[in-house]
Amino acid sequence: MEILIFCFGLVVLGSQGAHCFLPSFPSASLAANPAYSSYLNFTLDEDRIVGGEEAKEGQFKYQASLQRRTSSGYSHYCGASLVSSSVVVTAAHCVHGRNAGAMQVLLGSLYVSGPQAARGSRYNVSRAIVHENYVPSTVANDIALLLLSEPVLKKENIEPVLVPTFNAELDEKTDCIVSGWGVQEEGGRVARTLRYVNVPIVSDTECKLDYSNQEITESMICAGLTQGGKDSCQGDSGGPLVSNGRLVGIVSWGYGCARPGYPGVYTKVSLFAPWIATRMATL
Repeated sequence: MEILIFCFGLVVLGSQGAHCFLPSFPSASLAANPAYSSYLNFTLDEDRIVGGEEAKEGQFKYQASLQRRTSSGYSHYCGASLVSSSVVVTAAHCVHGRNAGAMQVLLGSLYVSGPQAARGSRYNVSRAIVHENYVPSTVANDIALLLLSEPVLKKENIEPVLVPTFNAELDEKTDCIVSGWGVQEEGGRVARTLRYVNVPIVSDTECKLDYSNQEITESMICAGLTQGGKDSCQGDSGGPLVSNGRLVGIVSWGYGCARPGYPGVYTKVSLFAPWIATRMATL
């Protein structure tokens, strides 16, 4: 994954870096990390899947591509997950400070561009709700909801993912699946088709040892292999981490992509289940 560089979709300008985003005011522990210098060559906007494989048609019906308007159309920059007929959830860092009218959500497609992407369904975004306690400098509470301009049409390859119950805990080593169109290696190119990889949950204790107590907050959950090799990466930010059919995490940040000793850091969705339900009821 990327180094605190808006792990939800960054454009990599250098060959090194984090899979996530670069906070505006990095913590002292992050700034002291030797990997931090590689973050400076990134700009906010894209993330990844490393060590995975290509998805099959209809395998991840909840997977969405969050796209931004450009001079030539719309371009993928973050992932997202459909959680109801008209709402997707993504990372706050993917939409913080952005105009909802300049975003689109693509559903039901293995491709994010080209003629194959036309098989999917595109929806404009009418409203973006960033968590009121989101902190860019620490990536705490990295979650946001996007209200689509119209309900999603029922199709065989599009279906919402379940949100876990409040504070539901996952045991260490629980198998999860993370998916997205991010790069397949640090500094690589965005994937042509949707990819996924299986990663196990890492305990909070272990993750805090890998990073620090200050960087890993209550709003985060970690997943990855001790030896590295499998992870999300640039372009995957905001995308889903799913276990047993439930959205347990949102791709948020990390040091590099699939580096040994640095698991991916995700937003802990179960902590925000009441917030999601409350906000959706007002949309």
